[in-house]
Amino acid sequence: MNVNIILDSDYICNKLTEGEEKTINNLFSYFKNKTNIIILLDNNKNLLKKIAKHEKISNQNIKNTEIFLTSLINGTNKIDYKTKGKYENDFIEFAKDLKTKKYPIQIVISDKKIDDDIETFQLEELDKIFQIIEKFSEKHHITDNETLLADSNNSNIKSFEEYEEILFNTFWCSSKITIVAKEFWEGIAKGNFTSQNRAVYEKSLKYLIKIFNQIEKITGEKIEIEIITGVRARLLDEFKMSIKTFSDEAYEFLKKIDGQINFKLKILKWDTGNEGNVGESHGRRIYSNYGGLETGNHPFELFNNKLNHKDSSFHWISEKEHLNLPNYMLTLADRPVSQL
Repeated sequence: MNVNIILDSDYICNKLTEGEEKTINNLFSYFKNKTNIIILLDNNKNLLKKIAKHEKISNQNIKNTEIFLTSLINGTNKIDYKTKGKYENDFIEFAKDLKTKKYPIQIVISDKKIDDDIETFQLEELDKIFQIIEKFSEKHHITDNETLLADSNNSNIKSFEEYEEILFNTFWCSSKITIVAKEFWEGIAKGNFTSQNRAVYEKSLKYLIKIFNQIEKITGEKIEIEIITGVRARLLDEFKMSIKTFSDEAYEFLKKIDGQINFKLKILKWDTGNEGNVGESHGRRIYSNYGGLETGNHPFELFNNKLNHKDSSFHWISEKEHLNLPNYMLTLADRPVSQL
């Protein structure tokens, strides 16, 4: 998942003055190469600007830090988010204000204690900071097995409540979330279990929407959820005979789940690929412009604590792993239909 971080500019500037340029350069060099972090900024980016103005930042020995800070200030880096919080030379008040506004915070880099719920790290604890970030880029499993959850040595086992928190921490600042699930259309339209599948998908989408609705309260932006699904070769002729009917029915199913959500649906001619063609077996991803997760099972079903004999794993994926399926699979239908 994404790890959400706040930087105390006064603390970092003091450390620069004390001669800790190398440690600070190590920190920002590490951040520069990570994809599963979000640095929370104040509304005017004053926290960053204060660090960038320090006399030692232009030092050739910490050039990576200067480049990284400049990219954050200019908005050319995808690991930062400008909040609605104001920073007026009181870092503790700024951090508490973000917490009050329900922004997720996992790490604060400072020598000040915010409160008991927010963990604060100093620069001497870089290893701990890096371990937390690395841990959340690893593969995890979801379970309700009490024995597994009670095993303190197995921190890659998560409960369903923890998975809900992981989803929120990953997608909280996203305006569009994409779910890739080859099985979606076939599950609700074909076979002997369409009613059962529709019930499961509806319940799980409502679970996801409950989480995503919290995003709008923070960002003020309405969420768009795009479902990318596919039609296998053996069902292609039948689908083409009734493209409008099949596509409209699938889209209506989504809209009935929650009429307030801006759903989009893309149905592809699904190709699993071979030696001559690019393809994808299942997809099974949920992602946004701030990263995402690859899921071992259908993304719609990971909410379900009856995953007997199914792969309940998930792991972090960066933008390069999102899959631009429409680039190499034929789009059969889009909903809503584009108005030219």
